[in-house]
Amino acid sequence: MSSIREMAMSFEAVQSYMRKDVKGVNITLVIHPDDVPEDLFRQPTGSRYQVAMVLINDQEEPVMPKIKGEGKKAVAQAGLLCREIEFWDYLGVKSEIEAVKELRERLEIESRSELAEDKDARAKFKELLDDFNSNT
Repeated sequence: MSSIREMAMSFEAVQSYMRKDVKGVNITLVIHPDDVPEDLFRQPTGSRYQVAMVLINDQEEPVMPKIKGEGKKAVAQAGLLCREIEFWDYLGVKSEIEAVKELRERLEIESRSELAEDKDARAKFKELLDDFNSNT
């Protein structure tokens, strides 16, 4: 069986337009004619694709999108905080395990890793973090 990487079509594109309608979000990408995969032309209109996109800078290097970076930072902060005795005291718990459990309950998440994608949980975490920092 072929891997997804072997099946993938790879090309550089520039986002040209984006709009929302009742069917979803329409994104128009402009691809240089030399970069268009031949297989893309052979597929019928309406074909479905799994898409992965990586933002690149002018030096052709990958760039972490701001929101994704904020999510990763929140996950890391939550992990570090739950190891700090001062944070345990703030939460009213006596161990790292209890701190993790209490943090998940307060943020209404199953795992701290959800902070990477869940904007609402990240906002609650920021409020909790601000309160903790103002009380220490």
